[in-house]
Amino acid sequence: KRMPNLFRMFLMFTCYLSCTAFMVNDARIAVKQVRGSLVSPMSNPSIFGARFGFRSITPRQPGRLQMIVDFVEKPIQLGGLEVSSMGVGAWAWGDKAYWGYDPSQESAAKDAFSKSLELGINLFDTAEVYGIGTEWGHSEILCGRFAREINAKGATSSISPEIIVATKFAPIPLRTSRESVLKALRESLERIGADKCDLYQLHWPSFFFDSQYWDGLADAYDAGLVRAVGVSNYSAKRLVAVHRALAARGVPLASNQVQYSLVHRNP
Repeated sequence: KRMPNLFRMFLMFTCYLSCTAFMVNDARIAVKQVRGSLVSPMSNPSIFGARFGFRSITPRQPGRLQMIVDFVEKPIQLGGLEVSSMGVGAWAWGDKAYWGYDPSQESAAKDAFSKSLELGINLFDTAEVYGIGTEWGHSEILCGRFAREINAKGATSSISPEIIVATKFAPIPLRTSRESVLKALRESLERIGADKCDLYQLHWPSFFFDSQYWDGLADAYDAGLVRAVGVSNYSAKRLVAVHRALAARGVPLASNQVQYSLVHRNP
């Protein structure tokens, strides 16, 4: 006789819970190993270590390898800019609609800005659209204010003394020309309180054509309004196209800012 469907579903669900329990337990063990001595049992530790950049430490135990992770802070070149390998995203600073920002959080944001510099992080990423529910570009205002106040005190990081504020152009439907890039850039510079933008990027691809925005980036570069230009959320195909277009104008493409993490691995 065939097993009743309900009973079969119960067995499948029980097996699923059992497998999940084992996986969670294994994950907890792995986290403890990483947080503690970094002792990890592996069937082929030499291959694992070579792939992820671990170096082994003696003495070794049979079937186990004790490791530590070597980390060397190296600055990254973005065009003519030298930035820390890690940056700080400032979307939450000033954006009420998505992040629930209110003015009482400004001091905490400033503390985070200062602490980042103390730790050698000098790249701060903002955008004109970061401020919905508060005011357009409020994150730019805060980043610019924090940078000016810290520069006035001369209290920047010994590792990366120059504060780099990167902002982004929003290709919204009403902006259809290369001139719209220059206009938006000047408005961002006014909010930041600077005469030149460190890194100016297109926030996302247009729904239709991007070439007018690429020309706008090149115009801004030629006018001396930006130190470097880049894009954000571009596919490989679009990235090749914008690189070629800018190269034809003698303008280097410095960056493509994409979403990538252990959770999201498809930029």
